[in-house]
Amino acid sequence: MLEDMCSRCGAILTLDNWYPSTKGRSRRVCIPCERKRNKKWVGENRGYVNKYARNRRHDAKITVIQHYSPDGICQCKESPCWHKGRCNVADMDVLSLDHIKGGGNKQRKKTGNGSETYLWVIRHNFPKGFRIFCENCQRKKQHRNKEWTKRRHYK
Repeated sequence: MLEDMCSRCGAILTLDNWYPSTKGRSRRVCIPCERKRNKKWVGENRGYVNKYARNRRHDAKITVIQHYSPDGICQCKESPCWHKGRCNVADMDVLSLDHIKGGGNKQRKKTGNGSETYLWVIRHNFPKGFRIFCENCQRKKQHRNKEWTKRRHYK
């Protein structure tokens, strides 16, 4: 048990309401005061925070695409595609992660949509079972394999 007090509000610090410093400094601020400070900082620096998050998401997508498709193009040649041969789409805006054996909806329920999936893949050290498809090839594969959600009915 600590015998210190928060330098901002005067609350007694315990192991339950205090984060020890990760940088070797003697920081004596309780968790509620630290959260208030962080919330204020984020509010004052919203533009910077948004730019940082946007860059992080973009970098995660590029990292995943470069891992699963080193040449950075759609891998539709590996599956029956409506294109003759390979479509060779290399536009990062339309390339996306594809689950080889389906199951993307279950994955999204666990990890979240879009960039959360890319971050999950990176955190889990690029597991097998994924490839890179352009949006056209994704939709064609989903239609062919009837991978649509229940509310969409296509014949």
